Amino acid sequence: LFKHIIMSMIIVLTYISTYIICALSLSLDIDIFSFFVFAPIILFSMTLPISIGGWGVREVTALVISFLLGLSVASSVTVAIIYGIINFICSLPGAFFLLYTRTN
Repeated sequence: LFKHIIMSMIIVLTYISTYIICALSLSLDIDIFSFFVFAPIILFSMTLPISIGGWGVREVTALVISFLLGLSVASSVTVAIIYGIINFICSLPGAFFLLYTRTN
């Protein structure tokens, strides 16, 4: 149980770090501590089973939270979209291996 908790914490921290890196890649002047507080809320909203891959839900949540962070609406939604695109691109090798192992 302890090993699974530690592994889950590491994975969630990488998701949050990826979200922060997406924000920094846009040269946004952000408070990193605020992102560590609000990014889990945005990422948790993706788990709601009302959309495919969290698209739309993540962006609306980022829009709402942008007012709390003091970011513009456009920059907050752009960070959420870039995060979704990066996650999609990073998952493509897994799709290749999934399809490859099913044919053999």
